[in-house]
Formats: sequence, structure tokens, C-alpha cells
Amino acid sequence: MSVRQMGMVWELDLDKPLKFLLLAMADNADHDGNPVSPGVELVAWKTGDHPRTVQRQLRQLEELKLIEVVDEGGGLTRGPGGGLRGKATEYRLLLWNGAKLPPFGPTRRRP
Repeated sequence: MSVRQMGMVWELDLDKPLKFLLLAMADNADHDGNPVSPGVELVAWKTGDHPRTVQRQLRQLEELKLIEVVDEGGGLTRGPGGGLRGKATEYRLLLWNGAKLPPFGPTRRRP
């Protein structure tokens, strides 16, 4: 678990589902953001999302350049759906590429 990476996720300006998914992934990263290979089923369990939703969100994070595939499973056998079985895809977090939230500051209350 990398508290450093999780802290970087909190600072990103992302929709809640993507931020929650990145938090689940950062929970499996080292302090440099790699390797991250929790597996779709584990991330789905952590986030409460369907595995297909997690797969779609992972593609979105790749398009946003917040994660990149490092290893797709090492050429293991393909399952009935065409995906690799036996080893989770390994990712690297690239959180510095994301847009940041504005700095937090106290809000003024109206009189």
C-alpha cells in the first residue's frame, strides 16, 4: 500500500468512480506507483462495481494517461472471452499527468 500514491489520487480532479478506482489501485502500488496488478475481480470487489465497469474505467484511465500497461500477463493461455487467464495485467500509475484540484482553503460563510 502506498499512502503517497493514495494522497496524490485525492488531489486529482476526477469523477468519483475513476478516483475511487485509482484509490483501489494505489492501495496495491509501491511509493513510485508500480507495480500495480490487483486484478479486475479484486478491484471490482473493493469498489463494489461490476468487473466490466472496472475494465471500462481502466481504459478511461489509460486514455487520460493516468495509468499505463506494463505487462499484459506474460503470454499465458487465453480464456473463453479472449482475455489472458492466470496473471493480472500489471499497470504503472502516472498520477502526475492528471489535472489537480484547486488548493483547499476555508470557505466563507454568508452572514
